[in-house]
Amino acid sequence: MRSKIDRLRTAMYSRKMPSGFGRAERHSLPRLTPDTPDDWVDPDDSAQVSGSTIAPRAIRYTRRALWWLLGISIVFFLAALGAFAWYLAGGFGPDVRGSNIDIQVDGPLSVVGGEPAELQITVTNRNKSPLQYADLVVTYPPGTRSVTDLSTPLPSQRISLGTVPAGGTRQGTVSAVLVGQGGQQGDINVSVEYQVEGSSAIFTADKDYTFAFGASPVTLAIDSKTEAIPGQPMSLTATVSANASTVLRNVQLTLVPPFGFTLSGATPTPSSPDVWNLGDLRPGDVKQIQLTGILAGQPGDQRTFRFEVGTQSATSTDAGVPLATESQLVSIAQPFIGLSVAVNGDDSGKPAVITPGQPVTVTVNWQNELDTPISNAVLAASLDGFAIDGTTVQSPDGFYRSSDNTVQWDANTSHGELATLPPHGTGSVSFSFMAPGEADVAALRNPSLNIAIHAAGDRGGEQDVPENLDSSAVRSIRMQTTASVIAQGFHHTIPASFTTDGPLPLKVNQETTYIILWTVSNSTNPLTGAKITAQLPPYVRYTGISSDASGSQLQFDKKNGTVTWNIGDIPAGATGSQSRQVAFEVGITPSATQVGQTPALVTSQRFSASDAFTGTTLAQALPDISTSQPNDPGFNGAEAVVTK
Repeated sequence: MRSKIDRLRTAMYSRKMPSGFGRAERHSLPRLTPDTPDDWVDPDDSAQVSGSTIAPRAIRYTRRALWWLLGISIVFFLAALGAFAWYLAGGFGPDVRGSNIDIQVDGPLSVVGGEPAELQITVTNRNKSPLQYADLVVTYPPGTRSVTDLSTPLPSQRISLGTVPAGGTRQGTVSAVLVGQGGQQGDINVSVEYQVEGSSAIFTADKDYTFAFGASPVTLAIDSKTEAIPGQPMSLTATVSANASTVLRNVQLTLVPPFGFTLSGATPTPSSPDVWNLGDLRPGDVKQIQLTGILAGQPGDQRTFRFEVGTQSATSTDAGVPLATESQLVSIAQPFIGLSVAVNGDDSGKPAVITPGQPVTVTVNWQNELDTPISNAVLAASLDGFAIDGTTVQSPDGFYRSSDNTVQWDANTSHGELATLPPHGTGSVSFSFMAPGEADVAALRNPSLNIAIHAAGDRGGEQDVPENLDSSAVRSIRMQTTASVIAQGFHHTIPASFTTDGPLPLKVNQETTYIILWTVSNSTNPLTGAKITAQLPPYVRYTGISSDASGSQLQFDKKNGTVTWNIGDIPAGATGSQSRQVAFEVGITPSATQVGQTPALVTSQRFSASDAFTGTTLAQALPDISTSQPNDPGFNGAEAVVTK
């Protein structure tokens, strides 16, 4: 069956109108009305609202119940909060409030440190209920002592008041020895601890009492110069005076030194580093501590010394409560008189090195470093070390005191040159002496001589600076050790375990053997790296026989014919039987060109070592050893000459 669409398609492409096609009747579309209203509906007009749009009655009741529950909860919370506040304010029990407890403290506004002070305390209960088990607690500042025993610390007091009735009053007096520094403020806390009827809780009401220390129980004074020379001794004096009318127990002085200060001496000796226990100070007692030290730094630097006097802490050796503090500012100044010392022309400042029996010349160069003149200058050179012969000391402008081994220069010895040193003026003085000989220092070890130069003078017109100036310099002289080296040859008298053979006198083209003996001794200073080197001529052979069984010290280089004895370290005093020694055998085969000669067996001998004390190098060239050996017993001069 053909569908309507097929019939329509056939009609569209047909030349004639098919039957049944023509104008069709027009149909009208129905009008649709929406369910939603066109305008707002009055909620009170329930008759016009559909029942499906109204919430069920159960939901409305539940919502109202929830709102009522929320309101009741808020009211309950506010009521509980108010009840808690009322409880804290003293509600639900006896009517007792801390604000109704009056604490009145009467006492001096200015207290003399170290003396007893009294406080009158009045406690009034203005509550309608009594205070039960009441205690008065007085807390004092640190360092407070008991009036009955000054050695006993009194940090606080607790006094029982018992029951204070409503409207009742308790009154009393407390005493204590308050300790503090003049001008400081002190605080005393007075509190009342109590309980109320029907409660085991402890309540507190308190009040602070503030006072000032009118005078310090001790006075601390520091006496020192306001300038110091770096590296030069300086002194300070601390004076502690007791002002209190009672005894101050366990007083101590503490020094807080500045950076770069080294304490070299103190009178009395500190009980611990930088702390002096002064013990008990009675009224009017005065104690002094004298300090000496050296301050390091650069010119222009400033250093502060801080001293503190206090009572000893009950729990440590530190000062518990400061009674007085004092500071001293010291400036570092350049040396007033610059000094340098030259030994035999060497002014490097390093230890100078001399040899026994050598003449020594010492020159002291000075310069006034100030912009003002220095008068009455005196220079002195103190000699400390190995002994020198005083008769050899000479000074063209000074005087040698043999009693204390000191050379001194002043205006008289220098023909007025040192009477006044002009600003930035320069000059020099000198002396000379003869160093002791080897025999005089043979028993010494690391002998040295320290020359300490001191310069002093007067400077006026300035305050708080040293008027008596003092400068110093030190130069050390070290004596070099003496090493004795002996090189010998033998044919007749030889050490045990050696043998020699060959013709004597020497024959051309025939070998004759000899023993070479090296001996090294040392005097005053240790030697390190000691050795001897020597050369064997081409006609001399090293046989390999030696007293060095291991061969570790004595070595022979065949390529260049060099013999080396590596001695190593030689201690000071290695003489006599303690000397170092080695022996080795060589053989000589003379040539025809050497007929009539006494050829050398060992040449180019050289000893070298380092002096461990002076840091210098010892070097010594030794003579050649030939066939002529007069030191060999039984030697005949004719035996040393080469024959045909």
